[in-house]
Amino acid sequence: MRTKTLAYSLPILCLMSCGAFRDGKPGTRSSELDPAEAAHAIEEASSIGPEHEQLASFVGAWTVKFKHRSGPMSAWQEDSGTATCKSALGGRYLVEEIKGTYGGVPYEGYRLHGFDNLAGYYFNIWMDNLGTWPVTSHGTKDDEGVIRYIGRWKDPETPGGRPFRTVIRSVSENEWQLAFYDTIDGEEVRILEATYTRSN
Repeated sequence: MRTKTLAYSLPILCLMSCGAFRDGKPGTRSSELDPAEAAHAIEEASSIGPEHEQLASFVGAWTVKFKHRSGPMSAWQEDSGTATCKSALGGRYLVEEIKGTYGGVPYEGYRLHGFDNLAGYYFNIWMDNLGTWPVTSHGTKDDEGVIRYIGRWKDPETPGGRPFRTVIRSVSENEWQLAFYDTIDGEEVRILEATYTRSN
């Protein structure tokens, strides 16, 4: 009986947490949820779609070539590293672990890639060993399959954040590229290019 009750209640609990079926003021929900409708909605919202499958194409081990600079007048520098991308939670997320050097400094970072069915956009959460704060962004895919993220980059210089943009482009099943655009003196500047080449 407990197992049946849990199976019946789980969709309702998920809807309560994700905010689906809201009726009325923000932060409230209807007191008259139809169990069948609720179960169908949470199943749709939780299902893996083509966006998740695209992210899953990055699963594997990669060598990474970095090209970076500190500003528009600075010379480009080059570094290298490795990345391992793994599928997580039944293919709903992609977890990327990257290691290497950046400006001669040992560098390690984690990036969580996903697609939010409820919101209808991709999202990206970045963390590394050079800070204690995550950086988040969200984006959409164009007709050519390029994912363009926007967010606010935080660091000690601008703890409140400043606009940034990340572009992820799949070149082939064995190569993909990432470009990072920062805001410097009020202007957008591309300061990072990374090329991922499959190594397994």
